[in-house]
Amino acid sequence: MRDKIIAVLFSLIFWAIFVASLGSGVITRPFEVPVEFQFLPRGFTISEVSRDTVTVIFSGRNQDFNMLEPEALRVVIRIPGGVEGRQRMRVEESMLSHPSSLSTVKFTPRYLEFTVEKQN
Repeated sequence: MRDKIIAVLFSLIFWAIFVASLGSGVITRPFEVPVEFQFLPRGFTISEVSRDTVTVIFSGRNQDFNMLEPEALRVVIRIPGGVEGRQRMRVEESMLSHPSSLSTVKFTPRYLEFTVEKQN
């Protein structure tokens, strides 16, 4: 009888370890991340944006993705003062706002084009 109890306990322990390990593997997932323009000088507007989103592939643990709020993801483009006309800006990893528990694997496009116009 004692051997059966020990066998059942070991089975439960191994089962718990197995179930816990299922959520700990690293996975990748793509997201369409919205582009946000910041520090646009007063009296100016953005138009003719080549893309409203950037496709970003993140890697992380399954539980990190389960806790992720996709609305918190964004690509932040800071507009320098005195800039007007058609712009072509390289998207850098530092522009991606995301939880530190996720790593950036890849993102496209690498460049965004937009026009900065003075409002009438």
